[in-house]
Amino acid sequence: MIPALTPRTGLFAILAIALLGALAVAAVAMAAGDDDPAASGGLPINDGPPPDDDGWEVVQEPAPIESVGDVVVGESDPEQYFLSVVSAQPNGCHEFDGYTIERSGNRVIVTVNNSVPANPAVVLCTMEFRTTETNINLGSDFQSGQAYVIELNGEAVGGFTAR
Repeated sequence: MIPALTPRTGLFAILAIALLGALAVAAVAMAAGDDDPAASGGLPINDGPPPDDDGWEVVQEPAPIESVGDVVVGESDPEQYFLSVVSAQPNGCHEFDGYTIERSGNRVIVTVNNSVPANPAVVLCTMEFRTTETNINLGSDFQSGQAYVIELNGEAVGGFTAR
């Protein structure tokens, strides 16, 4: 025979059922893990650099620039010129991916890159804003007394006169 429920035992029974339900949901979520597309509405979750597996295509794009320092001349022979740049990785899917330097006459063209998923619409990225400080060696092949313009990610950001 089943004992009759009193208001006190009825409340206990409801709380016990709710606790068991919550534990069951937690167990399913833990078993599924963060990489389970069903747990995130069908999209993979990315909380780090884009993985190098066949499921992800990664492309380079110019990084947002937070700040640019002055050109510094190193104490070397021949003298080398350096530019300090702080670039941004606006979320967990962006990773610093180096820089390139080109010369065209008196222009020094620097591109600072991030790697990002090729199709960001199918990837959930963590919302973490990070920066990377890079001291870029512009080289030493500059003519003394000549003025040079530095372009960074398509914008003129300053210049220097070679010593």
